[in-house]
Amino acid sequence: MHELSVATAIMESIERKLGGRRELAKIQLTLGPLSCINPDALRFCLRTMAESEGFGEPELDVREVEARIVCRECGREYSATEFYIPCPHCGSIAKEILSGRECNIDFVELIGDQ
Repeated sequence: MHELSVATAIMESIERKLGGRRELAKIQLTLGPLSCINPDALRFCLRTMAESEGFGEPELDVREVEARIVCRECGREYSATEFYIPCPHCGSIAKEILSGRECNIDFVELIGDQ
């Protein structure tokens, strides 16, 4: 379960940016389906880590975005839920990923911030 290492990296990044551990009200993330991260497993790991590492019990908002791909053969853009889906228009597997690999920390809200 690599979500534990992703959760560790997220919490370390937040701690670095804040200059230490602070009690958090909310963490908002954006995940794409091509990031290979299970949103439910990541939520579980983040919740457990936040509580045990002194960040409190923040609300976890994980926004999932669709993957957008453009076919290099026919030039059409389409959405996909996984990398190995061929172009629905021409069947080609030659593609350019426009979005869908996201694993971003959008924002963190501290306890007491309004």
